[in-house]
Amino acid sequence: MLKAFITYTDEIDDAGLALADIQAQMGSYYPEEGATLGILSCHEEFVHTGVAESVVKAMPFPVVGMTSMCVGAGPVPAGDTNRAEGELRLTMMVISGDELRFELIGSGPVSEDTDVQELAQRMLSGRGTPALLLAFTPDYSTVSCDALCQAVSRALPGVPMFGGVGVDNSPLYNEDCYVITPDGPKKGELVMVTIYGAATPEFFTASVPADKVMGQAWRITDSDKACLRMVDGNPVTEFLKSFGLTRSLAEDGALSGLSLIVKEPGKSPYSRTMLALDKHGDLACGGWMPGGSEIRMARFEKNAMLSAAMALLESALNGPRRPTALVVWCCATRAAVLGDDNLAEIRLLREFAGDIPFMFAYAGGEICPGLGDDGNLYNQFHNQSFTLCAVY
Repeated sequence: MLKAFITYTDEIDDAGLALADIQAQMGSYYPEEGATLGILSCHEEFVHTGVAESVVKAMPFPVVGMTSMCVGAGPVPAGDTNRAEGELRLTMMVISGDELRFELIGSGPVSEDTDVQELAQRMLSGRGTPALLLAFTPDYSTVSCDALCQAVSRALPGVPMFGGVGVDNSPLYNEDCYVITPDGPKKGELVMVTIYGAATPEFFTASVPADKVMGQAWRITDSDKACLRMVDGNPVTEFLKSFGLTRSLAEDGALSGLSLIVKEPGKSPYSRTMLALDKHGDLACGGWMPGGSEIRMARFEKNAMLSAAMALLESALNGPRRPTALVVWCCATRAAVLGDDNLAEIRLLREFAGDIPFMFAYAGGEICPGLGDDGNLYNQFHNQSFTLCAVY
């Protein structure tokens, strides 16, 4: 039987006090080693003060995760919500089960030059067919999550992967990111966990509601990974001009309120951030833009974003089955849109989850399977999205 438990602390300066806080919450909840996994997310300051490493190394089970500039967890006792959500917080979900088995795989140091296909094959070869693969990747400029999705799907065909990209509190979320490994926080490394046994995951993704997606579909006719060059046979600048987006407006931040919804043939749509026009007039995006895909422009606004998250939670949690645990990775750009209200989606999740253990963390990109036209799941990398893994 699968069980889940939540711990949290806002003690950022004293590792001993933070550990005592977490241990007091856990009480006698220390399942047998080997059938237990901790998933941890925290602000990078918990790494600087040594709290994160102390917590990880004190646990009698392996702990993995990533840094995030804002996290949340539940359920919590009445009056304790403020300690369990916010920026300078650490949260950890503990998952255990008699019929579960976890295998942890670390990458060692990786860089932009790392062959992701070879890396995934080395890490995952001979792993059988797990029910779920968790992945935590370093900052988004180090490892291509699109390449990772492709490589994992080749190494473990049909196995769903759910993961996030570590972020920090810097303007671009990528200056001081860490992946949490059983040996403590690490920079420039990737960690994966294969989960075997009686765990059934279900996946949900939302970016913006359908009524904010503009009707006309365009087709990508030239691209190079995350660089979009031509749309419907014309330079991408012409595509942007059709929405009133000149180069000067793009450079002044007009792209931040918009999103591209990409539909690859046979797969479910996903969102892409438009980052900037380069000196050649090509558009840098937050992930790969596969040639032949359809794209639609969408408005990325606060109310629309919250509406999409609410619709997802209603779909995920108002059904006949009740999950044992909920894990949410949510794009850091959504926090930017929310501004001072950056806890709004955590509070939505808390409202819908009730007494179901959950953890929430902002990420620099989200890996979550999407349902293809053939009814199969395909691992996909998302931007600007609220992604949820419900485990039964």
